[in-house]
Amino acid sequence: SILFNIPGEPSSVATTFDGYPMARNGQAGEALTAAFTSALLGALVGVLLLTFLSTHIARFALAFSSPEFFAVYLLAFC
Repeated sequence: SILFNIPGEPSSVATTFDGYPMARNGQAGEALTAAFTSALLGALVGVLLLTFLSTHIARFALAFSSPEFFAVYLLAFC
């Protein structure tokens, strides 16, 4: 999305706003580094949070009964 101004996925649209103009100005390496670094940090934070909070999330989910399951299904599919 940075070099060709074509996002590969919907979440890459914001990368084209700043990344492509930077690439056109000769700063493609800096734009790619910023995109890779932010993606790496976001993934690491997400994995760490999920790892450390998974027991609490599981305990919360095991307390669900029929109305809560219905609400989850309704939110997931509507």
